[in-house]
Amino acid sequence: MVVNKDGWLADSAWTYGIGETSRSIRKLMRRTEKALERAIAQAVPGNTLGDIGSAIERTARLYRYGIVKPLIGHGIGQYIHEPPNVLPYGKRRTGTMLTEGMVITIEPIFTKGSSGAVVWDEDGWTVRTVDGSWGSSMSIRLRLLGMALDSDRWHVR
Repeated sequence: MVVNKDGWLADSAWTYGIGETSRSIRKLMRRTEKALERAIAQAVPGNTLGDIGSAIERTARLYRYGIVKPLIGHGIGQYIHEPPNVLPYGKRRTGTMLTEGMVITIEPIFTKGSSGAVVWDEDGWTVRTVDGSWGSSMSIRLRLLGMALDSDRWHVR
């Protein structure tokens, strides 16, 4: 979901189970949210984009989920995709240093399949896993404010 308020954009996405949702899919959704929470904890001035990506990647590896690597977080402002790219994988203490005032999105997307490989449908919008496995997406827009964050939060039930 993207909101435009006076020319400034906000970007957020989440996955909900509708109807009867299996236990394994509920776990996938909760664990994707957990990855987002761990990544948010790294989104403080002085850390790096690699710290954010590493937090997401470690969570995926812990539960043996695939990471959808082509779909990434990003800077956001008056345009939907601005620098920097916020990868859902990485190495701690590498990449761009986070500074106060940056506005970024963090977007972990996990799949039940281990590869995380996806293809786009002909409509250019719909994304499907190559192996037919289920996926879960959680993302949020953050503005770094010293040691605090300005964001909206939600929780998977």
